Amino acid sequence: MNSEENFREATPIGLLELKNVVASLIFLWSDIEGFLGDAIIQMEGTEQVEVPHGIRRRLDLWRCLHAKIEHPNREHQAVVDEVSQVLANALKIRNGICHRLKQYTLSPRGIEDEVGVTFELNGEIQTIKYSQLRSCVRQLGAMEAHISRLTFAVQNPEKPGLQGLYDDIRSLLAQSTLTDDAKPSLAR
Repeated sequence: MNSEENFREATPIGLLELKNVVASLIFLWSDIEGFLGDAIIQMEGTEQVEVPHGIRRRLDLWRCLHAKIEHPNREHQAVVDEVSQVLANALKIRNGICHRLKQYTLSPRGIEDEVGVTFELNGEIQTIKYSQLRSCVRQLGAMEAHISRLTFAVQNPEKPGLQGLYDDIRSLLAQSTLTDDAKPSLAR
């Protein structure tokens, strides 16, 4: 075990920690909504563009603008799609917590995997553990850079080094993406 695992084992997770990770998730989504709006304006080349309200609409428009520009490197759109998918998955967690939170669960022993939240999304009850919420927050923390770098790349398709940019984003996504066992599960 490394020192971080030892620390987590020794540090009980309580309501304060759960509140902090949920608050971080909400604050990050507020930032991401702004970053997407800024990127849309930048890609359209005018402040007069009608930036839609709502995170999902902004995410969809940002993705569509990349496709519309038709970057000469096909990998560009593939990486945009990967970032969009990660954001869409994290948005489901955000929407479930913000719109249909059913309960939170604490562990009398403070064990991380016993702490989490349960919410309803599209008629299904889902549960996400504290560790999964932390992983989602880590993912979202890198999204400003991914959005900014991909927006730069679509506007500068002939710039050298873009393949390194795509490889770097993919590497970072692979390190932080929620694994199948870390995605919300249907409550039983």
